This record gives sequence, structure tokens and C-alpha cells, in this order.
Amino acid sequence: MYTWSLDEKKITNTYISSEPFYDYNKNKWQLLIRYNEYDTFEHMDVYLETPDNTESICARVVFSILDINKESIFSDKISHYFASNGDRDGLTKFIMKDFLYSMRERIFPNDTILIQCDIFFMPTFRHTWYLEEKDIKNEDTKTVVICDEDTNNKWALTSKYFNGHLGIFLNSENEDITVTARVTFSILDVDKNIKNIKIFDHTFAPEDEVLRWGVLKFVEKQLLISDDYKVLQKGKIPVNCQIIVY
Repeated sequence: MYTWSLDEKKITNTYISSEPFYDYNKNKWQLLIRYNEYDTFEHMDVYLETPDNTESICARVVFSILDINKESIFSDKISHYFASNGDRDGLTKFIMKDFLYSMRERIFPNDTILIQCDIFFMPTFRHTWYLEEKDIKNEDTKTVVICDEDTNNKWALTSKYFNGHLGIFLNSENEDITVTARVTFSILDVDKNIKNIKIFDHTFAPEDEVLRWGVLKFVEKQLLISDDYKVLQKGKIPVNCQIIVY
């Protein structure tokens, strides 16, 4: 949790930044705020950015306006995958300026506004699926069911071939639960360099059709088994799947 106290009179149509602050994992953050110039300053925008973190972070962020008793009188939230080496996300038109001024006595003691930011990290589930070279050559469709023991979510990974390309798909195996997640499929070479990567967000429902959510043409089949591509390891190709539920 971070609380930013600033002079309301300093808020203009240009972003102003808070002092850097750190979470318990020593990730560096900053808040940014401005009045939105595109709707004649009727709203306040608020953003959170990672100036120079070395790792990507998936988090749910809650922005709040506090009153003089440091109690929240208005809040809103986002979920975002903050990329490393600088990323930001937030809320355009977070709150109407008229609403702030209608509660001036509660919000602006001594012309100071308090903005609170709470960051909640989301667990990441990772699984490496090893595709057999012979199955790739024969273009055999394969499915494996995996389970995230931390959340008890079950998933089905499927490989299928389309016009000489490998397709990778993910379906939820949860019977009565709808789950929203950010999914990353990737293939690394023997030197741990990323050869292919695809990221998408989806709300997985029990009634979803099989082979609906994923990547239809993830990579060419011939590339996978070629020596130059350098992803074949002892007759197998590792496909990495990362799932972040939010």
C-alpha cells in the first residue's frame, strides 16, 4: 500500500509523478496523475508505472481517493501485466473533477489530496509440455491435462496441425467455474532464446468449444524439426505455457 499526498493545485493537464516507492519484493513503482485535457479537464486520470523493473509482473491494482480520516470514498481497479523495463497502466477518467470539488471539505484539507494505491500480485502457473518429434512428423493431435495445485484450476493443452503449422490451444477443465487469465505460449531454443511467443487474454467458461482459444498457426512444422531452429532436444520440443489468473 502506498499513499500519495499532494497539493491539488499542482494537478494540471500534464502528468506529475509521485516519488518512487517499493513493494515487499523490492519492485519499483510510481504513480502518475493529471486532469484529462481531452474532455476539458472534467476528469482525473491516474496511472501506475514500473520505471525499470527487471521482471514482468502481473498485478491487480486498486486506486482510491481518501478523505481526511484516511478512509476510501471512491476507488476503482485494474488488472495488468506490467512488462519489464518500463510499463504503465491505469484509468483514464478515473473520477470526475466535479465530484472531487463537491466533497472539498472531506477530500481537500489544506488543499491536499490523498491517493492510495494497493498492489496485489497474481500467482503464475508454469508448465512445460514436451512434444515428441515423431508426433510432430506424423501430425498427431495430442492433449494433456494439467493442474495448478495452488489454485486447483485444471487445464487441457492440445496440439494440432493446420496446413503445415503447429497450433497450440488451451481449454479450462473446471466444470462450474469461469476463469479469466492471461496465457503465454513460448518455445525456447537450446540456448534459452525465445523463438516463438504468443500472449492472449481470455475468460474461459465451461461451455467453451475445444480448440477455440489458442494459436492456430503458432510455428511452421518444418522449422520445429530443422537443425537450424535449434529447438529439438533429445527428440522432444519443449512448449512453455504460462497462465496468470486474475
